[in-house]
Amino acid sequence: MKTKNSTGKDTTYNNLIRRPKNTFGASISYQASQKLFFSIGLKTFGKRDDQYYDASFLFHKVVLSSYQLLDVYAEYKAFKGKLNFFVNFKNILNQDYQEVAGYNTMKFNATGGVTARF
Repeated sequence: MKTKNSTGKDTTYNNLIRRPKNTFGASISYQASQKLFFSIGLKTFGKRDDQYYDASFLFHKVVLSSYQLLDVYAEYKAFKGKLNFFVNFKNILNQDYQEVAGYNTMKFNATGGVTARF
């Protein structure tokens, strides 16, 4: 569906909230050995428009800032793949960003664990 503003200009692609005009993502994975695996990924998101209603039901338009996310994952297989150790680091650049106006996202965080197969 196309929409037009008062001057008749097509605004079809200008009225999408929370959708940046530009995004980019790249990842590299490396199997160092049969036991060791690494992956690194970078995603970048351009600025985008958002809107919300405040407690008084007043409508507000805001521009959300651009941001980049850098993530790293590593996995080690032991005992012929029956025991896997992994770590996952997200938002290594510690970006302070919002995907939705008024709602924060996680800064740098890490998870790790063990998977056992018998």
